[in-house]
Amino acid sequence: MFVWIVKLGVWHHGQPLKLGRIASCGMRAGCAGMMICLVGVLGMAGWHQMSLGADTDCHVIRFPVAKMGNTFMLQYACHRVNRPPNIDGELSELAWQEAQVIRDFGQIDRPNDPPALYLEARALWDPQNLYLAFVADASPVPVTMTDRNDALFNQCAVELFVACDDGGYYEVEFNPLNTVLDLHFPAGANMPWPELAKNFEVTGLRSAVNWSKDQSRWTLEAVLPFGSFPAASGKPWRVNFARSQCLPDDSFETATWAPVRSEFADVRNFGILQLVE
Repeated sequence: MFVWIVKLGVWHHGQPLKLGRIASCGMRAGCAGMMICLVGVLGMAGWHQMSLGADTDCHVIRFPVAKMGNTFMLQYACHRVNRPPNIDGELSELAWQEAQVIRDFGQIDRPNDPPALYLEARALWDPQNLYLAFVADASPVPVTMTDRNDALFNQCAVELFVACDDGGYYEVEFNPLNTVLDLHFPAGANMPWPELAKNFEVTGLRSAVNWSKDQSRWTLEAVLPFGSFPAASGKPWRVNFARSQCLPDDSFETATWAPVRSEFADVRNFGILQLVE
C-alpha cells in the first residue's frame, strides 16, 4: 500500500471544477479500482462492508449492491408511502424517519474519500411521484442565486441525476435558497447546458427548504412527478445523489453516492433506485 498526491480534472456541464491537490491511497490501481474489483468479488446482492486495511487512509464503506447483467451497482431501497408527505422541509412524517438514509458519500473519482461537510439523502415513492430529501451542512461560501436555472452548482447545490433510456440523463438541483435548476441531457446533445435548461422543466415539481435552529444545516424536501421524466422509462431507475459545494479557496467538494468518474453524470456507474412496496 502507498499514498500519493495527484491532481484530478472534474467536469460539470462542460466546466472544470477545481479540486486542487488530492490525497488518495491505493495499491497500483488505487482505491477506486479496488472498490470495483471487490464489488465484483462479493458477487451477491445485499449489504457488504469494505475495509482496505489499517495501513491505508481509505474510508470504510457499507452499502447494498445489486447485479444487472454482468455489472454490480449500488442499490437504494426506496419505500412506498400511502400518504404523500407534506413538502415543508421538516421530514417529520414517520415514512421519512423510516426511510433508508444514505450517508456513505464519496467524491468524484474518489469513492473512498468522504466529503468533510455533512450530507445525507433519502427518497420515497407512490405511483405518481418520487419524494426526495437531502440534509446538508450550511455552505461555507455565500449562496446568492435565486433565478431558476442559474448555475447553482458553482456555489452550493444538492442534486439528483436520473439515467435516460438513450444514455442521456435528467438532472435536478436545489440550493439552500430553494432555487431550482432542472435539465434534460439527451445522449449526444451538442448545445450549452443553459439552452437545455430552457427546453425542460419538471412539471409539478414542488420543494421546500428548512433550516436547523442554529442555522448549521439545511433540509431540502421535494416532490418530482414520475411523468415529468418520459425518457427514463426503464425499471428500475438508475440514479445518483450528489452535492456540488464550492469552498472558500475556490476548490470544490464533489460529494457523490455512486462511484462516478470525471463527472456526476457518469451514467454507467449510477446506482439503482429500487421501488419497494
